[in-house]
Amino acid sequence: MFPAEQFGRAYLVMPQSTMNLENVLGRNANFERLVNYNATDQLRILANPVGRLDLLMRSSNGMGVATCTASIISNRYILTNNHCTPGDHKSAKVEAAHLLMDFYDEGREEQVRKFDVVLPPVEHDRKLDYAIFEVKGDPSAVFGRVKLLPRDPEPGESLLIIHHPAGLPKHATRGGCRAAAPRAVRDTDILHRCDTLPGSSGSPILASNAGAVIGIHYAGSSFAGPGSYNFGKRLKAIAGHSPIITAILRDDAEIASRGSRERAAREARARAEREA
Repeated sequence: MFPAEQFGRAYLVMPQSTMNLENVLGRNANFERLVNYNATDQLRILANPVGRLDLLMRSSNGMGVATCTASIISNRYILTNNHCTPGDHKSAKVEAAHLLMDFYDEGREEQVRKFDVVLPPVEHDRKLDYAIFEVKGDPSAVFGRVKLLPRDPEPGESLLIIHHPAGLPKHATRGGCRAAAPRAVRDTDILHRCDTLPGSSGSPILASNAGAVIGIHYAGSSFAGPGSYNFGKRLKAIAGHSPIITAILRDDAEIASRGSRERAAREARARAEREA
């Protein structure tokens, strides 16, 4: 964890024990700094609704700051991992939480937007490792929201992860980022080959061809090698448990259906005018 006095800052000074993580980012080409892309680039647009979740923690070791990644899913709610907020554990307690948006560059901290997160989560589940929090101030009005797609990846399907690895500015993982093969899912898990670090927990796993979230990353492999993979929770499984996500998906489907009907009506009117 970071020192407690850094809570509320965008650029967190890393403890000596985790300095090697920053070096890993610099050496690994699969971690792409999103600040290097134009704000109108499709990758930056997909990344807009993803932010860093900062948690002021109290434990037996004292106070500290932990970070995860979270996605805006509506005008009120964000989605992250349940294990980021140890409400099920007596050894630690979250005292306060912030959502930091637009943290792309350590040198431009003044551009970062901070939103208060309401505690405790409105929904959470330990097995599915998801938590939904209410956020004050409607960050979706500025940054939009991620598109949710409750389907499982195909084996070997190209994926994309947007995250704040090690609490650092926003990165994307694309190179080599794919669903595992020959098996891409297991029980409630997505098995993936996307590079992540501590701080990546809660980050959205997107299907590259759809630009939509199909899961949330929650853990890395305990070993490295050709047969290793990381783990995410299937959005399809979460949607089957979450009333909030079910309602969001239903509203999105109704909006899409209404748009299709309106488009069909416009096309019918245009044909009628041409034939008149």
